[in-house]
Amino acid sequence: MRVFFVSMFIGLGICLSATPRLWAGEVDVLLDALVDKGILSPIEAATIRTETEKSVADELKTGSSYAVPKWVQNIKFKGDLRTRYQYEKREMSSSPRHRERIRARLGAIAKITSDIEAGIGLASGSSDPRSTNQTLQDTFSSKGINLDYAYFKWLVSKVEGLTLVGGKFERKDYLWVPTDLLWDGDINPEGASVNYKRTLAEGIDLWLNTGIWVLDEKSSERDPYLKYVQVGLSGKQGKVSEKFAVTYYAPENLTGNILDNASGTNSNSSVELVSNYNAIALGTEIGFKEPFGGLPYDIDQYVALFGEYVQNLDDDVVKTDLTGHSFGFKFGHKKVAGPKTWQFKYIKAKLGRDAWIDAFPDSDRWGGATDIESHEGILEIGLTKNVNLGLDYYKSWRKSAPDNKERLFQADVVFKF
Repeated sequence: MRVFFVSMFIGLGICLSATPRLWAGEVDVLLDALVDKGILSPIEAATIRTETEKSVADELKTGSSYAVPKWVQNIKFKGDLRTRYQYEKREMSSSPRHRERIRARLGAIAKITSDIEAGIGLASGSSDPRSTNQTLQDTFSSKGINLDYAYFKWLVSKVEGLTLVGGKFERKDYLWVPTDLLWDGDINPEGASVNYKRTLAEGIDLWLNTGIWVLDEKSSERDPYLKYVQVGLSGKQGKVSEKFAVTYYAPENLTGNILDNASGTNSNSSVELVSNYNAIALGTEIGFKEPFGGLPYDIDQYVALFGEYVQNLDDDVVKTDLTGHSFGFKFGHKKVAGPKTWQFKYIKAKLGRDAWIDAFPDSDRWGGATDIESHEGILEIGLTKNVNLGLDYYKSWRKSAPDNKERLFQADVVFKF
């Protein structure tokens, strides 16, 4: 009973405190004084300290603590640090290139109201939207930090399953793609998007993504931008899961323009684009949980097959290489999270010269070019909680110059927090 009343007293002190410093300092002092006076035993003091700490943590998690200002409790932070060794060599080049690189990202997401949130993220890198890496070089030079995203998101309460987002935002929730054939994983689009999800039947969901993304500002009526609509189905029956999507891309004002950060591999892209790149894309993934059952060494957790296809629909393109595709598989654990989890993935990719806009594909596949073919193998291993090892190998070549093959190897250690 004595422990109970002392715990209530300390808990009340924490709730009435203006800052969380009470727990870090004054509570410890108070408990030590009570032990010295014989009011509490060391074991009782340790019990109170543990229980009070857990209570405060629970209150902070639910946003109900009086020890910390309400606006602080409504903000969640996330981030990661990646260290990388990278080797790259093109067969017709004189020498290979070795690079040590780092990536740092930090984001804050604030709950403004029950249905509105805002997010701000910073990342290393440069203005290149397809890379957040910084190469270690230039005699210990300082490295750049840029605005990676800044958005608001509205969960429309009057329409269940409807979400609106605007600003510069992370793409994955508003455009699903099974591979990085068309979209580099670092690209965060700018503009506005809508996501709508509805359950059609048990285990089957229909979802719709659409939006308008700003590509450039030209101080004229011919500002290039991208409209898109994606309709998808996802389902799960027992140990089998499926996902399928059809996406229509409708860029505007690309013909006659030049896009920043392009690879220069589309037709006449160094002068002006000759196509508007209206395109249709199909994507699918089918996964199997424990498909073989009972194999040793925990290797049969998850297996998936996936593929993607794109077709440039414009009839004003002189070139005939207007299609692209990728396919592959992955096996191991469905998600690499913690020790003893791992996943291997293989991707075969082929992208025609004018199949898609050359400012967007994976930058590690021949510099983000079109007119390429590529093999990629990825092994990801969980070392400890929130620490992963990644090994990634590409063998790529231009279809117009197949003898000049590029080999690229990356070894990453990622620390998440």
